[in-house]
Amino acid sequence: MQSGKGEQALLEEQLWAIAHLINIAEHLVEYTAVKQDEEAVKLTTTIREIRKETVNKVFNILFSGSKELRGYADNLWCTLKHMLSAMIHSEEVAEKLAEEGEKTEAIWWARLSRTMLVLAIQLINRIKQIQETGANNDKTS
Repeated sequence: MQSGKGEQALLEEQLWAIAHLINIAEHLVEYTAVKQDEEAVKLTTTIREIRKETVNKVFNILFSGSKELRGYADNLWCTLKHMLSAMIHSEEVAEKLAEEGEKTEAIWWARLSRTMLVLAIQLINRIKQIQETGANNDKTS
């Protein structure tokens, strides 16, 4: 993987991609609840499998060589997934408010979206820090 800003930018793009895959699945679930479309259900399953594969690729790169560290990452996946979902939904709210001319509120929601991304990266970096320092999951930060 690249170092410095290039690595950070790549991680951000990877997280955005995962977040959008989460969001696609959410929208398909909403659609299938109303339309009960069997093809959409199959598509939802496919999107979830693509998301899982994408997460595995990213986690394997970030946490290569450490089964214990990968275990930490897997345990925190649910938290990370919800952070990324909140990031996407906040961005969507910001866009809608901006379209309605609610600039101040749109900025607040856009900042929340960015905050969720930053927090997700901090969580990932904390897991990486555990690997680098050899700390175990019984210690608190």
